[in-house]
Parts: sequence; C-alpha cells; structure tokens
Amino acid sequence: MLSSDYCSYFVLSPVRTILEPLIVPALLLAYLPQYVETWRYGTAGISGRFMLCLCLCSTLQLAARLVNPAGAPAVNCILYREELRGIKAFSALIGYFQVLSQWLCAMIWLYFFLRFRNSERDAEYAPLLANEDGSRHAQDNESSARTSAVPRGMSSDQMFFVVFAHAFFFLGTAIGLLVAPKASGLRGPADGVLQSLCTYVFHLLCIWLGLVQVIALCVAQVRDAWTSPRAKGISILSLALQVAALLALAVLQLFRPRAPLLPSWRTEFWGKFFEHWALSANYCIMVIGHVVALFIRAFPPYRG
Repeated sequence: MLSSDYCSYFVLSPVRTILEPLIVPALLLAYLPQYVETWRYGTAGISGRFMLCLCLCSTLQLAARLVNPAGAPAVNCILYREELRGIKAFSALIGYFQVLSQWLCAMIWLYFFLRFRNSERDAEYAPLLANEDGSRHAQDNESSARTSAVPRGMSSDQMFFVVFAHAFFFLGTAIGLLVAPKASGLRGPADGVLQSLCTYVFHLLCIWLGLVQVIALCVAQVRDAWTSPRAKGISILSLALQVAALLALAVLQLFRPRAPLLPSWRTEFWGKFFEHWALSANYCIMVIGHVVALFIRAFPPYRG
C-alpha cells in the first residue's frame, strides 16, 4: 500500500497553481500568428515532412508525459485513492494540461495546413508568395522548385491518416495505462508487476521515438528555412514566440511535481534522464530547431 503522504508529492504550491496554467494560453498565442499566415498565404515554405514530424513528435511527447512513472500515480490518487479533490486534483493535473496544449496547437496547425495546402497546380504561384514585398515576378525553374511548398511524397489524406493512426495507438495506449488501477492493493501483485513493466517499456519507447522524431523535425525545419527563407507562409513572430513558450514549457516540465525515484535509480544517470529530464530535453531540441530557422528567416542568405 502507498503511504498517506504519497499523493501530496503531486500537488503544486498555491503560487505555482495560479501561475503555471498561464503557459496554456501562452502557447496558443505563440501559434496564433502562424495560423493567420497559413490562412493568408497557404503552405509556402512549409513542407509536408516538417508538418508530419511536428504532429508525430507532439503526440509522442504527450504519450510520454501521460505514462511517466514519476508522475502518472497522480491520476491514481485522484481516481482510486480519492485523496486529491478539487483544487488539489487540478494542481496535480496542470503538468498534463501543459503538454496537452502543445499537442493541440500542433493539431490545429495541421488542420490549417491541410485546409489551405498549396496544391500542385498552385506550385507556380507559391514562389510569388516568397517575395519580401509580395510583388509578382517570374523566377527560374530552380528557384521555383526550391521555394514551392508542395510536398509530393504524401497526399493530405495520407498525412491525416498517418497522424490519426499514430495518435490513436500511442495516446490510446498511454491513456489506458494511465487510468488503470496502480499496484496499491487494488489489484493482485502479479497484475501490478506486469502493468508496471508495460508502463516502463512503453514510456521508454515514447522517449526514444520522441527523441528521434524531434531531431527529424529540426532537420526538416532548418531545411525548409534554408530552401525558402523568404516564404510568406511562415510567421517569424510566431517562431520567436514559440521559442519563448517552448522554453518555458521545458522548464515547467523539468520542475514538475513528481514522486521520488526508486532507490536504485536515484544515483543512476539514465534513471534521472528518462523520468526527469527526457521530456524537457525534447522541448529544448525543438527550441534549437526553431532558433536556427528563425535566424535563417530573419537574415536570409543572399542567393546571388
């Protein structure tokens, strides 16, 4: 059985309970200029590869947060132990809402991307949107191919299916593991061991896949910025705001309330990394990609 003080680990202080939810509207405001740019100019400068990586990465981040062994027992304290109610329950769930908001922002951007995606017949118009002054002038074929934001590898329907199936599997599995009764006398010891093992394995899977995906995201983002630095479909303001918001999110997740590590993991680097630092590191890698892309778009290279 868990001690009576166990659930108190997940409750924030009153000041943090008031301030930390502000990251949710901050993330939405950071993405808002990008939604407007996509609505106005379509997807010039945004590749399908980047958008796919962003959605898959955000899904893996949310799944990893849901099943994190140091934080998931908070839900057990709310649903089954009934020791966290009202404001205490809300305080314990703030960390989930923060990561969920980042995922929702990515999914909203996906909607705008698919809704206003430049079709192949618009490819010759896409370079016109890449001009800083919005003027229309002819470009050579190489420049047209470079600045066109029309990914030909995956259709919109295919992209939607991949993102939906990926989210259905990873988030469905994560939610199932999250809301299942934990090994606290509510189930037999054998079930508790099996469930804990499944949770740890799934958490490690989400962390490793998330790290690979976020690196792929950065590569795609920098490539898009380099090949079409003046594309009007990308908001420089939104990039700058996302850098600040994602840094704040990384810090909040690093210092989120959590249960103590297992004794055997307290001095182990990998134990601390997977349970404490991995998600924040994931967001920091996203920030690096944003900063590089922001620099390229703010100071576009001279093409001659």
